[in-house]
Amino acid sequence: GRWALVTNYREGIPRDSQAPSRGGLVMRALQDRSPPLGCAASIAPDGARYHGYNLLVGDRSAAAYTSNRASGAISLGAGIHGLSNHLLDTPWPKLVRSKPRLADALDGPELDVFAAFALLADRAIADDAALPMTGLSRQRERMLSSAFIVSPDYGTRCSTLFTLSRDGNATFVERSFDAAGLMTGEVAHTFAVAERAPSLAPAG
Repeated sequence: GRWALVTNYREGIPRDSQAPSRGGLVMRALQDRSPPLGCAASIAPDGARYHGYNLLVGDRSAAAYTSNRASGAISLGAGIHGLSNHLLDTPWPKLVRSKPRLADALDGPELDVFAAFALLADRAIADDAALPMTGLSRQRERMLSSAFIVSPDYGTRCSTLFTLSRDGNATFVERSFDAAGLMTGEVAHTFAVAERAPSLAPAG
């Protein structure tokens, strides 16, 4: 039942070719057997080795967040949280637009998949006055301000929905897109998450 995800932290600084892959943080979190907050806290001290990142890790009962552009780790409370390429719940325009729409998609017995994918497909560009300043050009900031990004050299390639219900049923749906923003495929998986096996006490 462990899940994890990572996003980069946008800061417009030169890349270090020797920095380790941030994707390795996801593997580390998935393999860790400690509760999510303990897992996130154990990863935090190694943050200086990586380019900027945000890491979320959780299971059926809890979730936690850490970033190497913030200090330590925090446990996530109940409710809707948003994460883009800055710190958790930073009110970038795409998050401000998306969070109430996600609340609407959740206003029922189960997630409205159509509404959730519509949220992820939003190509609305933010007003210049609301754009963040992350070291990129104003034109680049404008292009990156939409939830779904399309440009000749960079853009959204996958939109993913993952749900984990209280009864342990999980659903993973992912849509793929080409450089023009056209959908090229969809995969879907449903599965049941087993209860964690009890730890074995050492023989004495």
